[in-house]
Amino acid sequence: MLTPVSVALPDNKEPTKTMVRDIVTTFLTKEWPFVDPETLTTSYHALFANRHCRVERPKPTIGIPTEPLRVFIKFHKGTGVDMETFKHLVPSKHQEALVKGATTVMHAAVLLKEEVKELQEANAMKKRIQEAGVLTVREGQDIIQNVAVEEQIRVEMQRRQGILRRCGRYREVGHNARTFTR
Repeated sequence: MLTPVSVALPDNKEPTKTMVRDIVTTFLTKEWPFVDPETLTTSYHALFANRHCRVERPKPTIGIPTEPLRVFIKFHKGTGVDMETFKHLVPSKHQEALVKGATTVMHAAVLLKEEVKELQEANAMKKRIQEAGVLTVREGQDIIQNVAVEEQIRVEMQRRQGILRRCGRYREVGHNARTFTR
């Protein structure tokens, strides 16, 4: 389990050797408090939100050490995340407005593309109707009326054929292959 220790780093954000020694003595209380801070070898790294310090003390001249000679210290900001590091990734209000506008334009373009496709299909259908030369309004209305009449005739013919259904096997009117017995 990690034990947090509150530390205020200097303006250059790199801990001093005395500060590092004091942090270590919070946990290792037998030998580290008596180490001269100037004899410590420290290596401080601040990569993005990952700030840490490797600390090594000299080997004691007398006896075998009871505490580690090397320790690792990890620094965290009070919020737990150093947001200043990622500030360049957060869009400004102007950039957010541009993104919103671009998204709106892209959605409108998709809708317009659909509308253009529908209109092209309608124009292709009109071109099939108008095979020879330019049509007047009256000729166009006549063609539309003829198409409607032909459709009505086709529907009427299908309905009549439905009344006069014939057997699929014997082609006789009034029965079907399922119900007919010979």
